[in-house]
Amino acid sequence: MPLTLHSHSGQFCCHAKGELADVVTAAQAKGFRVLGLSEHVPRFRLQDLYDEERHLSVADLGDTFERYVATARALQRQHRSASFDLLVGAETEYINDESLVWAHQLRERHGLDYLVGSVHHVREIPIDFDQAQFNRCLAACGGSLIDLYADYFDAQYRMLTALRPEVVGHFDLCRLFTPRSNPLCRTLPPSVWERVLRNIDVVVAYGGLFEINSRAYKKGLPDAYPQRDILQV
Repeated sequence: MPLTLHSHSGQFCCHAKGELADVVTAAQAKGFRVLGLSEHVPRFRLQDLYDEERHLSVADLGDTFERYVATARALQRQHRSASFDLLVGAETEYINDESLVWAHQLRERHGLDYLVGSVHHVREIPIDFDQAQFNRCLAACGGSLIDLYADYFDAQYRMLTALRPEVVGHFDLCRLFTPRSNPLCRTLPPSVWERVLRNIDVVVAYGGLFEINSRAYKKGLPDAYPQRDILQV
């Protein structure tokens, strides 16, 4: 049964394209039986906006999310059928512990169908926006990729235990800007690997799903997220 639970639209996300209705129509045309809408939860501090969002305010992000939920619920009613399920969810941001509280409150307030649990920041610095931001994060970790990876999976663990998201997004996103010649692209050291196994066990214990995210191919990684060492586990 073709399904996807991680999607974005240009209507409500600066790094995507198209209207939300277009995303639904395209999924139906491709034969998907289940589509999950999962725009990002809004960030609540001005310093956490990405460069592509500098023309916006924190209030703008909040208003955009409110409009997203209203639009998504309308589409859900419109496309209700026995052959196609449309779910309304959101993708989390974990920047600090307060952002976990914020995500939980948004879920409760809007009665979201599910969450995609993702981590895009380490030490409050974006790791997936561009190489410059990743390098800034790496410097904050003392230049150690191993420390950056360990911090990433520790942040993921806090997000998983606090929110118990139904879907785990791009499990090993921390590998995105690692040089392809670096062995960490293929093999993780024991100090990181034990964190990976811990996080997998948490998700399995509460019955969550791990997405296979093909965006990694477009970004030049050898496999979809997660890379094959984690996928085999």
